[in-house]
Amino acid sequence: MKLFISSVLLLLLAPCNSEQKLSSTTDDFSKTTIIYAETPCFGECPIFNMTLDGAAMLATYKGEANTSKIGTYTKSISNTEFSRFMEALDKANFNKLDDEYMGRVPDFPIREITVTTNGKTKKVRNRSEAPPELGELEQVFKTFANTDGWNKTGTN
Repeated sequence: MKLFISSVLLLLLAPCNSEQKLSSTTDDFSKTTIIYAETPCFGECPIFNMTLDGAAMLATYKGEANTSKIGTYTKSISNTEFSRFMEALDKANFNKLDDEYMGRVPDFPIREITVTTNGKTKKVRNRSEAPPELGELEQVFKTFANTDGWNKTGTN
């Protein structure tokens, strides 16, 4: 009887312990958009935003100031690259992160990650004092933003 009750409790609690993964085994990213942005600071911080559009498999970079790319640039994204972004989001437990990590230093830039999947949006803002996983995730997007292969499409 104890085994039966334990089994029933385990089944009832299992959904509470399951993690909500963003990545998918189907590689269908058509309903996913990721936006990474860096805002101004009191110094010469890069100001830009980058949108990763899973429907178009296209990245759009808009540089405003203090970056080597000023204006609008685009770049194709492969399924493999988009999968890596989704895996990085999962590794950082993005859906479980707090919405804001603002810290106590007001002159740092704010880094924002916004993920929309299947009509649901989560946004995380980080100025300082975030968990290391968020910093590692931000670095994934910064690294991609600084890769070669961007094509200038406009000035705004």
